[in-house]
Amino acid sequence: MTSYSPLVTVVLPVYNGQRFLRDTLESISAQQREDVEVVIVDDGSSDDSWDIISQWSSAQPFHVRTVRKPTNYGVCAALIDATSVARGRYIAQIGHDDVWLPGHLSGLVDALERHPDASAAFADIAYINAEGMPANVTIFNHALLRSNTHAELFAALLSGNFLCAPASMFRRDRFRQSFWGVSNERLQDFELWLNLLFEGRFVSSEASTCLYRVHANNLSSGSAMRRQSEYELLATLTRVLLSERFGRFYRSIELPDERLAFVDSAHARLINVTEYAPAIRSLHSMLLENLVALEDVWPARINALRAELALRLGMYRKYLAISKTYPAHYADSLPHIPYLVPVHDKVGSPYAALVEAGVFRDGRGVDVAGSGTVYFFACPEHEVEAHMKYPSFAEAVARRRLIVFGAEATQPVQSGFALGSNARVDHGLIDKIFRFFEEDHGSFQVHSEWRGAAAPLQKTMLRRLYHRTGGFVPERYRPAVAAGVRRLLRRR
Repeated sequence: MTSYSPLVTVVLPVYNGQRFLRDTLESISAQQREDVEVVIVDDGSSDDSWDIISQWSSAQPFHVRTVRKPTNYGVCAALIDATSVARGRYIAQIGHDDVWLPGHLSGLVDALERHPDASAAFADIAYINAEGMPANVTIFNHALLRSNTHAELFAALLSGNFLCAPASMFRRDRFRQSFWGVSNERLQDFELWLNLLFEGRFVSSEASTCLYRVHANNLSSGSAMRRQSEYELLATLTRVLLSERFGRFYRSIELPDERLAFVDSAHARLINVTEYAPAIRSLHSMLLENLVALEDVWPARINALRAELALRLGMYRKYLAISKTYPAHYADSLPHIPYLVPVHDKVGSPYAALVEAGVFRDGRGVDVAGSGTVYFFACPEHEVEAHMKYPSFAEAVARRRLIVFGAEATQPVQSGFALGSNARVDHGLIDKIFRFFEEDHGSFQVHSEWRGAAAPLQKTMLRRLYHRTGGFVPERYRPAVAAGVRRLLRRR
């Protein structure tokens, strides 16, 4: 046993799997390879799983190692136990309810041996239900393995896992036990993929040889374990994205344009993920700060992304500090800067200076009133009363969204913010305006995305957010989301 060197180690964690376990074990036997070992960890099952394992193990021509744990420690611990004793050149994992078609292991071995630079290979997937019949669902997307470069695949994964563990095989010499994460019960495979991508690219066997079983026990519904998933996602991304290995991975992208494309893609993916896990916003900011230090060709572009994120978080003075390091005109393309709408063409030079400095976007000629976009009015002090007859202007005043020109002093006022007659648009003034934004308005992202809740979200996403996340919708958003759902339902 100690001198045996298998080519492949199959790891199988089992917990109360008696209903489907025989099908899984028979599919391993059907691979008809004698150069494998199978490591099975029974993770404290209370059903007949251990008897099924013992009976099957004694009848196999290849080596089978079994571990019976006295209590259930979770799938992450079971995988760590199984892979810690693996001796194969390659490791394949399977769940106790999934099935491999004949030739599955051979196809993956062939893919890895044809691509020595690859750290992992994946088969394509078909889905079956509890009775073993075809299931009309789509959970994973292995087509992305063939349509993305190494770096593109990593960035795409930041949106969430789309790779199927039972369809995978990876090289043991490029694997470390830490790749599973720490007590990572929901996202251990997700963390494994990100770590393995540091070691090499992923390839496909281009054969559909894995049957992934979909049944009630392996589907999470709605907000089940939402808090734990959010926590593990933050922990996983923190360990991976702030590691030295990530820095080496980033520097390995040789062409500057490809690095820029990677940063843009990763930034967009993380922006999307923060809708699910808001805590990742701080991690996102830290990542961009690290990338500025690593990037010697495109630091201004990364600083621009940092500024965009600062605005999304309502950190306007942070945006001001960052904006000193890149051209201010880039701010015109940032979506979280409010528009400044002059009441007429004779407002004067402060208007142009505020737009040029990146405090506001130019609101001239923009249909802001009907779009839900955040906007301020610019108006000379002596004309404020005359414009109160216009509903949109009066609404802006009520919301403290008025920039008053030619006032006696530069300061926040009841209707918004006043600029003194001799005010100069410099960093000191901008800091005061941004302080006013932060203290009186928070992040304009909240208003622009949730005002008219049906507009920015697809119907299915809105229903999912309201009906399936339960108490995890922040309280201040619930009325807007509920109203949006009601409007959508009335339209049906």
